[in-house]
This record gives sequence, structure tokens and C-alpha cells, in this order.
Amino acid sequence: MAKSGFSRGFGLYPEEVIPPVVSVVIPTHDRPAFLREALVSVLENGFAGTFEIIVSDDSATGSARPVVEALGEACVRYVRNPEAGMIGNWDFGLRQATGRYATKLDDDNRFRPGFLQRCVAVLESEPEVASVYTAHEIIRVPEGPNETVVDCDFFGLGRVDGFAYARAVLTNEGGYPRNQKTSAVFRLDAARQLDFYRFAREDFAFSAALGLCGAVAYLPEVLYEWRIHAGSGIQDLYRTFRASRAACEGLLHLPVEVIQPERAVAWRRAVRQSQGALPLCYVRTAFVEYDRATAWKLWRQLRAGKEATPPLVLALCVGTGMVLPQALVAGVFGLYRRSGTLQTLARAIVR
Repeated sequence: MAKSGFSRGFGLYPEEVIPPVVSVVIPTHDRPAFLREALVSVLENGFAGTFEIIVSDDSATGSARPVVEALGEACVRYVRNPEAGMIGNWDFGLRQATGRYATKLDDDNRFRPGFLQRCVAVLESEPEVASVYTAHEIIRVPEGPNETVVDCDFFGLGRVDGFAYARAVLTNEGGYPRNQKTSAVFRLDAARQLDFYRFAREDFAFSAALGLCGAVAYLPEVLYEWRIHAGSGIQDLYRTFRASRAACEGLLHLPVEVIQPERAVAWRRAVRQSQGALPLCYVRTAFVEYDRATAWKLWRQLRAGKEATPPLVLALCVGTGMVLPQALVAGVFGLYRRSGTLQTLARAIVR
């Protein structure tokens, strides 16, 4: 099923250790059914080169081990993470990678056939590219509606300057823009340069930080499935908001060699703008993806929190959201998402 010249799993070491072309890191926590589907999507991806899969399990039960053992694939390596926590598990798993390239696949998502082959081909042929993304489909489990996300508006011909991409990630809706894709295939040396997830402690932050390491490529083919289910939703919006703010703060402390001196001021400005826009981003999430009660609770938490003073635009959004029908509120925020002018105006007010 799998092809790997680097076969290291459960204590089996070949006489000749050949580093893999790509490492797929799957952090997992007590989701064995989803994990098996994620693993199969990698093993049956059709990648022509050598690869390894690292399953990093931070659960107390070690529930991922039987799944890995049942597959019996030498290229799948199971590791226990002694320190629980989602970001810590991402960081621990990626630090085990040995490939030229790497990618993180959350245990409830899946690759579609050709994902690895197409992304690695770009990295092999274009040395200036540090990370590659693809179009993806949002799969709502158990029943839709599903959504196909192809973003040629931002990416144009499929290649953008890495710093421009990083700033777009940070300034478009406070860290969660349409051009911040699901999972990148990236050069492992770039992740090492960032010190993995030590500073960039969320997906959007890591995505932006990779942009500092080289150009960003985009393939408009749907090669990735991002699945949304009962266990994948944000359980505490305010707690997640604070984590996002902390991730932005971490971006201000990246290793000095990552940021070119002439871009340091622009980088700090973009990060600060992202921090300022996060309250608006999370209020939008509360209204559009949850309900008025959740939005009102978040508003009170933001007002009470010493780390954030919501600006006038937040008060207008909350007030409008409490009066207008839900569908109309979603439409208004959707218009904001598509309008560069409105985003610029919001950032000016936030600033």
C-alpha cells in the first residue's frame, strides 16, 4: 500500500536508512475512527516518492496505537507525546519529521488522491517556493451542505510573494482570511528556521510565518478535505480569541533571522493590526456560525477582558446583529469578507 525507503515504526530499522522525501505529521487525540480515515488517505494518495507518517498521540489512553498497529505499515511511526495540548502536539510531532518536506494533517481531515504528488512537484521544481496550498472542500459531517473553496482571486496565476501573503493572512479579517488555506506542504528547513510552532502557535500564525521563508504557491485543484463535525467546533470562543491574540504576540518574537530588516517595521504593523482586528473577527464568527446568545456572551467577555477594548465598530456590529435577522447578518458579514474597501475601513477604525 505505502512506499517508503525510510521504514521506521515500532522499533524496526532497515539496514540502510533513506530519509523520506516528505513527512506527514498527524497529531491526534482520542479520535481513532477519524484517524484511520486520515491515515488511509495518505497511504492511498498515490505519491511516487518515499514518505513517512508520524502519528503523534497526546491522549491519556494511547487510543491511536491500535489503529496504527492494525494497519501494519512500516512507514507509519507512532509516537507518544508526554505533554498534552493541541499546539504542543503539533510542535512535538513536527520535530520528529525527517523529510525534505513536511505537512500537518489534522486527524479528522483527509488528503485527496494526488495531494502530495502535486504539492511536492512544485517544491522540487521551484526552489524559491517555501509552501504550497491547494483548493479544498469543506465537508460537514454527517450531512452537508459542503463547500468547495477555490481562491484564484488572491493567488492569480498561483504564485505570490511570501511577505505579501503573510501580510494578507494577518490583515484580512484578523488572521482568518479566505486566502489562509488549510494545510501547507512546506520545506522542513523553513519550519526549523521558525523553530517549528514555538512562536507561531496557531494555524493562521504558522501559515503567515511560512510566508516569511519564501514564495507561496497555490494549486486551484480540490485536493484536500477539511471536515467539520460535532467535535471540531470551537467550544469556547473567548478562550480561542485569547489564544489567537497570544499567537499574534508570538509572531513578534520569531527568530531575528527570519524577518528581513527592511521589512521588520511592516511586519510588526501587520501583526498589531491583526491583534486589533481579532475582536471583530470573533464577533462575526459568533453571529454567523453560532447564534445571538453566543455573540452577546462573547461581547460581554470582550468588554470585561483587560486585554481587549472593543472599538466602536464592534458595538455597531453587535447592536446590528441583535436587531437584524440572522440571514441578513450573515449577508452583511459576507459582504465585509469580500470587500477590500470595508476591510480597510474596519482596520482604520480598529487602529
